[in-house]
Amino acid sequence: MMLSSNVLKAIQLASLGAGCATAASASASAEPPARAPLTTQAREPAMDMSARVREKIAVIAGRNIGHEEKPSVRIEAIRALAEMMDETAVGPLAVLLENSASDAIRAEIASALKKLNAGNVLAKAASDPRPEVRTQALRLLRVVCDRASEGSAKAMRAGLDDPDPTVRTTAATALGRCGGPVDVPALAGRLTDENDEVRSAVAQALGNFQDARAQAALEKALENEADPFVQVFIRGSLKRLKAKSTTPR
Repeated sequence: MMLSSNVLKAIQLASLGAGCATAASASASAEPPARAPLTTQAREPAMDMSARVREKIAVIAGRNIGHEEKPSVRIEAIRALAEMMDETAVGPLAVLLENSASDAIRAEIASALKKLNAGNVLAKAASDPRPEVRTQALRLLRVVCDRASEGSAKAMRAGLDDPDPTVRTTAATALGRCGGPVDVPALAGRLTDENDEVRSAVAQALGNFQDARAQAALEKALENEADPFVQVFIRGSLKRLKAKSTTPR
């Protein structure tokens, strides 16, 4: 099923207001200073949402009527959004999940995203013709990290072969956080990518897996890598892997 243009726009532009839309509880009981008003550009994603979704997002972000809402009010708004089953809320909620400092708020948002089937919604957006949408979808997949969604894993692996280097970099970073040993071969294959930022992201990602194949691939890459910047990331990952292998279990 194709995603509606409203869902794609919400995902594409969700991060534009992240600085203002940060769900910014320093803790469940302490609230940070009010954020600056949203810019016109940052408001744009909300125009594709229903008024009810827009209102709830504003409450959760703590920018409703120019003041911060209590955690209990935000939690109520998150639960209400989950009940609406509106896919346009997925992108903004994922951004809020990424930026919230409150464990209670993050837990509620994660629960809402699961109910909204966020992994599959974002996975579909990761195949959008526009590279900026694919990049944003993969970045939010890293935030949501829905391991239960088969579509999520496939989308992240497919992103490694994207023609756009920014998409490939984002996919590697997402797999480094949300992937598993099954993704090591695909990541290792990108250690020879023509783009140095992609190689750096892949090297960092492989350092997250306690897998002999990851270490072997990194050691081989270090022998052939000419870019000193990339070498730093390869060495860093090798150091982490070797430290893990010598740590008593």
